[in-house]
Amino acid sequence: MNTLEDKAVVLLVDDSLTNLMAFSDYLSETAPQYTIITANNGLEALNIVEQQPPDIILLDVIMPEIDGFETCHRLKNNPKTQHIPVIFMTSLADTVDKINGLNMGAVDYVTKPFQEEELLARLHTHLIIGGLQKKLQIQNHWLQKEIDERREAEAALASRNQALRRSEIRFQDMVMSLSDWAWEMDKHFRFTYSSGRIIELLGYQVEEVLERTPFQFMEKSQADVYNNQLSNLLLMQESIVDVECTLQHRDGHQVFLQSNGVPILDEEQHLVGYRGASKDITAQKQLEAISQEYRNILEQELSVQSQQLQDNESQLKSQMAECRQAEAALEQNQERLRLVEQKANDGLWDWDLNSNEIYFSERWKITLGYAPEELKQHPDELRRRIHPNDYRIFMEKLKAFLEKREANFHPLFRCQHKEGHYLWILLYATCIWDEQNKPQRLVAIQLNLSALERLRPLLDKLETV
Repeated sequence: MNTLEDKAVVLLVDDSLTNLMAFSDYLSETAPQYTIITANNGLEALNIVEQQPPDIILLDVIMPEIDGFETCHRLKNNPKTQHIPVIFMTSLADTVDKINGLNMGAVDYVTKPFQEEELLARLHTHLIIGGLQKKLQIQNHWLQKEIDERREAEAALASRNQALRRSEIRFQDMVMSLSDWAWEMDKHFRFTYSSGRIIELLGYQVEEVLERTPFQFMEKSQADVYNNQLSNLLLMQESIVDVECTLQHRDGHQVFLQSNGVPILDEEQHLVGYRGASKDITAQKQLEAISQEYRNILEQELSVQSQQLQDNESQLKSQMAECRQAEAALEQNQERLRLVEQKANDGLWDWDLNSNEIYFSERWKITLGYAPEELKQHPDELRRRIHPNDYRIFMEKLKAFLEKREANFHPLFRCQHKEGHYLWILLYATCIWDEQNKPQRLVAIQLNLSALERLRPLLDKLETV
C-alpha cells in the first residue's frame, strides 16, 4: 500500500477456476477494503507480480507447470518481490510440507477446506504486519536522517559548547564500542561499570565484577600477556581494537571474547580509563578450530586437486560467514557447514516404488568410479554395492520411513567403489505419498563423507573442548 488511503491489493493464485471465483467473490463481499486480483497458475502470478506488485499473496500449493513451492521460491529470490508476504493455501496435511513452505519464506498457511473467518483473520493480520514493517522502514529512514543531521549540528557547535562536546564524545564512544557486554575500567584496569550481560556471559553478578580486573578471570599465563597488551595501549593512549582474550566462567569453562574500547580522558586530556564492550565469540572460535583442522588435513590428502580447492574456497568462506551470523542456530549449522565443505552433492537417485525402477545420476556413478553406461537403472545396483554389514540396517530404516514410523531417512552407510574400497555415504531422502499414504517415489541425494569419517576422532575431540 503506497498511502494510508490505498486499498490493500490481494493476489489470489489457484489453478481451480471454481475456487478462484469463490475466494474472490467472498473476499469482495466481506472485505471491501481489499482490491482482489487473480491468477490461474504460478507463471501467470509471477507475471502479474512483476507488473503490479500486490500487498499480499494467497498461493495454492498444488498447481500444474510450477507448484506453489516453486512459485514462492522464485518470488523470494527476486529482490523486487521478496518482501511480499505469502500465505499458502494447501490441502496437504503433512507437517513436513507445511514446514517446507514456511522455510521457503511464506509467512503463514491455511489448510483446505478452511474457515472463512480464519482466512480473513490471517489475511488481515499479515497485512497489518506488512504495513507496520513498511512504516517502520520509513521511520528508520527518517530517524537515521535525523541522527545524521544531529551529528552535523553537534559537530558545528562543538567549539562553542564544551558540555555538548563531552556528550557527543560519549555518544560516539558507545556507538563504536557497541557489543554484548558493556563495561568501563579505570587506569588500573579495575571495572568501574558492568552491564547485566556479565551474568549470562560469565555467571557472575555485576557487583562481583566491580573493582576486579579482567586478569582475575584468566589463567596466569594469559593474564600476563593481556596485561602487557592493555598496558601498552594505556601508555600510548590508543583505543582497544578487536583485542581477543579468554575469560573463565564461574563453572570453569572458557569464554572467548573480542573487545573494543576507547580511552576516557579528563579535562586535562589525561587518560583515566577505558570505556568499551566485549562480544562472545566462543562458538566462532570453536568452529574456526574445527574448520582449520579439517582444511589442513584435506589439503594434504587432496593436493592434486588444488585448483578445485581454489574454486570452492569462496563458497566455503560464504558458508562460514553465514554460520557466524547465525550463532543462535550454530549447533544445526555446524553439520551443514561440514557437509558443504565436502561438496554439496555427490549424486542423487530417484526410485519409482511402483515400477521398482530407479534413476541414478551421472554424478552418483562417477562417485563410485563407474562410467554412466556401466550401471543399470535398477535397485539391485544399489543393493550390490552397500556393505553387507550396513544393508540390513539400511533396509530397516527405509521400511520405517516408508511406513511413516520414522520422520526422516538419513542413513550413514558404506558403498563399494568400483576399485573395491568402500566410501562412507550420508543420504538425505524425501518421499512422495499418495492420498492413501502409500509411498510412490523416493528421491535422495548422497554426500560422500569418507574424508570426514577419517577425521571423526579429531572432530569428536574438538567438540568436547
